[in-house]
Amino acid sequence: MRSLRQQKQVGSQTIIQEPGRTIIRDGNRIIIQHNDADRFRRNSRDVQVQRRGAHTETVFVRPDGSLDPTAGDASVAFVVALYPVADPLARYRYALSREDEPPPPSGFDAKRLVASHRAFFADEEAMAAASVTRIVSSGEATALPPIWVAQPDQDDNVPAAITVAFVKAYQGAGGAVEHAHFPGARHSFVQQASPDTDRCVALVRDFIGRQLGRS
Repeated sequence: MRSLRQQKQVGSQTIIQEPGRTIIRDGNRIIIQHNDADRFRRNSRDVQVQRRGAHTETVFVRPDGSLDPTAGDASVAFVVALYPVADPLARYRYALSREDEPPPPSGFDAKRLVASHRAFFADEEAMAAASVTRIVSSGEATALPPIWVAQPDQDDNVPAAITVAFVKAYQGAGGAVEHAHFPGARHSFVQQASPDTDRCVALVRDFIGRQLGRS
């Protein structure tokens, strides 16, 4: 494994690529991205990814040669999203527009965000392809489960405009969205105790309870 490891430095991040996974080290944070096809291949003779119409199927070939097209139920009953990066390209371009600004008191670091996007995505085309807002708007989404979204209005990491665009696209496609605003809160506010955090947790518990009650 180590003989196949490749390492590079991108800004403050150390990017380590190994067969089946990428490790990103940024200060005290470590992000590990797995390639599921490689991961499942360890226990299978082969893994085949097939495109059938608008759907992508992953087929596992068992050691005895038989096929298993049903590795598990990947359907989603509902979604809870806290200040999601629903449109990676929009967020990347936003970070680029602020890259030369001095760091504000909030701790926002545009250079780190730009480096993170470039480490995770191959290019802007890949960012656009991963945009949930684009997927929903274009009609590519094959399911629209109920969503609860939190947006701190003082978020300078994921601007409220990105979340609002996603909510409008999801509702326009016929999806049900509950969009909770937190006017005085900033990005990652739920990691600290506060009245906003208490309210957020209560709203999430209520949403999940209602969804489970429908099942």
